[in-house]
Amino acid sequence: MSEVEKIVKKVIGEVLGIKKESLSENSHLTADLGADEYDYSKIVLRLEDSLKITIPDQICEKYFSISSPEATVGNIIQQIESLVEKLILKEASKPQPRHP
Repeated sequence: MSEVEKIVKKVIGEVLGIKKESLSENSHLTADLGADEYDYSKIVLRLEDSLKITIPDQICEKYFSISSPEATVGNIIQQIESLVEKLILKEASKPQPRHP
């Protein structure tokens, strides 16, 4: 289990009052876990804070919405891992300052 996966499951579990060990990748946040719009907002804010990232609106609309069939634990983990990876690659490609 990746560090990002641990954090995502921890945040979802804390917000929804569910043990992270009982979260399945196929669990839908609303249909299976009972999340409402307020829960989705809290999850997004906590993930952004915990991982020091910004989750784009298009990802929020697709994966953090009551009506979205894509709002499963596994899909959210995958999207957040992808965001973190892009951020790491972006940071690594920045020119490093030269010291005289």
